[in-house]
Amino acid sequence: AFQISRMGEAGKSIVTTIVWFQFITAQIIAAVMLSTAISDEIHHRTLGLLMTTPIGSFQIVIGKLLSKLLQLILLLAISLPLLAVVRVFGGVPWDYVVSSLCVTLTAAVFAGSVSLFFSILSRRAYLVIILTILTLAGLFGLVPLLGSLLYEAMDWRGQNFLTLLLYPNPFAAQMLNTERLYNPGR
Repeated sequence: AFQISRMGEAGKSIVTTIVWFQFITAQIIAAVMLSTAISDEIHHRTLGLLMTTPIGSFQIVIGKLLSKLLQLILLLAISLPLLAVVRVFGGVPWDYVVSSLCVTLTAAVFAGSVSLFFSILSRRAYLVIILTILTLAGLFGLVPLLGSLLYEAMDWRGQNFLTLLLYPNPFAAQMLNTERLYNPGR
C-alpha cells in the first residue's frame, strides 16, 4: 500500500517536471524559430515578390507564424503519450495534462508573435531574441510586480485587481494549475 501511494507522488513529480520543462522551452524555441521570419524575407529580397501575390499581409504573417509553430506543436504532441503513460501511476488527472498543454501552447504562440513582431524591426536574430525575452519578462514579471506594489501602496480591499493582473499571465496560470494538482481541495 505504501509503494502504491508513492507511485502516485512519483507520477505527479514526473508529469509536473515534464510540463514545466515544455512550458519554458516551448517559449524559447518559439522565440528563436521566429526571430528571422520576416527579416529573412527582407534580406533575401523576396518580400516584394511575396507582396505581389494575391495573398494579403495578414495571411503572410499568420502563415509565417503557424508554419514555424507547427514543428513546436508536433513536439508538444509527441510528449502527450508519455504523459498518458505516466498517468497510469495515478494522482494526475487528465484536466491537468490537457490544461497545461493548452497554457504551454498559448504562451508559445504569444512568444512567437512577439518574436515575429521584433523580426520586422530588426535583421539580427540575437537582437530579436533578446528583445523578445526582455519584453516577455517585462509583461509577465515586471507588470504583476508593479501591480502588486501598487496594490499594497493603495491599500485596496478587494482582490479583483490582483486577479485581473494574473489572468493574462501564463506563468501564473501554470503555477495555479500545478498548485491545484498538489492541493486539490483548494
